[in-house]
Amino acid sequence: SYAFQYSALRKRPSQNIFPQWGYSLVASYAASPFNAEAGEILMTGFTGYVPGLFRHDGFRVMAQYQDKMGDAGFYSNRVGPARGYSGMVYDDLLTLRADYKVPVVYPDWNISSLIYMKRIVVGLFFDCSILTDVKPQKAYHGTNSYWSSGIDLTTDVHFLRSKFPFEIGLRSTYVDGYLKNQRGVYFQFLWGVSI
Repeated sequence: SYAFQYSALRKRPSQNIFPQWGYSLVASYAASPFNAEAGEILMTGFTGYVPGLFRHDGFRVMAQYQDKMGDAGFYSNRVGPARGYSGMVYDDLLTLRADYKVPVVYPDWNISSLIYMKRIVVGLFFDCSILTDVKPQKAYHGTNSYWSSGIDLTTDVHFLRSKFPFEIGLRSTYVDGYLKNQRGVYFQFLWGVSI
């Protein structure tokens, strides 16, 4: 397994959601050297950041490509499908993502030492995934691509005076529909921690 990553990001104040300017490149390759039948997997990716319309908002664009060669079914996928889709099985996939996030309010609200809410952020996104190893005429409903768009509402909180902020929120996603994923609006609980 081999990997390469390079980033050039402009320093940013902690209030900014994304870096104001910058990009990141990543590439990885994995193969089983002692099992020629195991296949191999290649992944490449690009992430770019540009400033938004206001002081602390920003845009992020991402392009990621995965290519499984040979009998590489036991390798886990390195590129995820468009947000909102699940249960997808694929070998070769190109996923494009665009995000815009803006902090809307800094409430500085707390309940004693149990919880401290730092800021509330609204995010808009659009994702498109293309099954590059499937010809459109042989694909589901004649298309080898699917997309989703949505809105995220998140807040940065600190629990029990922890110095690490947790991000919790709600995602509303419109899924265009593909295979087992029916067309419609879906909701998802979001959580994460920044270390």
